[in-house]
Amino acid sequence: MIDFKYLKLLNNQESLSLYVHIPFCQSKCYYCAFYSEDSSCWDEENIKLYLDKLHKELDLLKLNYSKTFETVFIGGGNPGVLSVEQLRALLINIGPSKETTFEINPESLTNEHLSLFKEGLATRVSIGIQSFNDNILKILGRGARKKDNLNALEFCNKLDLLNIDISNNYFIKNNIIKAEEYLSFGVKIKYSFDLMSALPTQKLQDCIEDINILINNCSLKHLSLYCLSVEEGTYLYSLVKNQQIKKNSDLFEKDILENLWNYLNTLGFHHYEISNFAKDDNKCLHNLRYWTLSPYISLGSSAASTIYDNDKLIRLTNISNKENYIKSKLFDYYKEEILDKNQFLDEYLIVSLRNKKGLNFNYLNNKFNISKDAVTKAFSKIDTNYYMISNDAISLNEDGFLLLDTIILDISIGLNSLK
Repeated sequence: MIDFKYLKLLNNQESLSLYVHIPFCQSKCYYCAFYSEDSSCWDEENIKLYLDKLHKELDLLKLNYSKTFETVFIGGGNPGVLSVEQLRALLINIGPSKETTFEINPESLTNEHLSLFKEGLATRVSIGIQSFNDNILKILGRGARKKDNLNALEFCNKLDLLNIDISNNYFIKNNIIKAEEYLSFGVKIKYSFDLMSALPTQKLQDCIEDINILINNCSLKHLSLYCLSVEEGTYLYSLVKNQQIKKNSDLFEKDILENLWNYLNTLGFHHYEISNFAKDDNKCLHNLRYWTLSPYISLGSSAASTIYDNDKLIRLTNISNKENYIKSKLFDYYKEEILDKNQFLDEYLIVSLRNKKGLNFNYLNNKFNISKDAVTKAFSKIDTNYYMISNDAISLNEDGFLLLDTIILDISIGLNSLK
């Protein structure tokens, strides 16, 4: 059980982001290892009870955190299972932020969702396309088909055409935030897509074609590109284990990624994190906070939080069971883990080496008393073709990204041996 002292710590955070987990899906994708449940496990009453609990925790949260959230992300599952009115009510209760994202599956998108952007309740949508090939979508157990994915692109084209008038902004109209403060956020409407590569039966040209469909049918400015991960406990794992589906080799995945990364580079996309690409200033602000270990609080079943008590990093994780979450007292089911210095350092290495900003020398010195010389010494055993050094940081290039896990392990061992 979480002690309420952690809620009292929230105003001590320099800034705070919010994640809200919606565990409901119409059907569960074969590869999905996140906590979610298909429609055989819930009904409208379950959704109502779950949302009631979320709202109560939000109310208590806001009593203990007086500022606006830096960023907001509603993920799942599929938040598109919620009605637009349910999603609207949740966004209203959460309040404004510099970037408010909700995830949604393509088949759940409707024109009604445009109203959330017109009112300034949402500013970004993340859509799981994965592939435009119907056969591959079927192999993955996706609920969408190519036509649904193309309809999602049409939705994003409508977002591009929206004429946003801040006089229609819900938070400004209701005196929740002043217009000048909201404008200082520099908020603009964004959208992003998820694609998967190196999928069973998929060839390089199929992956390039998926990217080209996005490029040719919308103003693509952010893309998340993942390789298929076969995780124990998923339906896909059993299919692979029983040889009903053949997973591509690691060498094939490496070749696919190298080619796709190079292709996206020619299209003007900045590879700012191992799986994420952006044009101009369209990076995902919320995910950047994860990758810099910035504090965030999460609500809902299976949701994890990261907050600080002075220099101590605290990880809080909620129970992965919607019924127990619904029945429990407010903030009652969180497990607490206070990371020691070695665990904290390893967390920092994992998130920082995933993105192009890399390891910041001042941060390492201030948090862990590790000097720039010690960092460069730890990297001396790594081939110089895999990383770059500046005055402020050391970061991996794309060749280094392909060896990320090995490099993180080597650097962790190297830095811990020097302490």
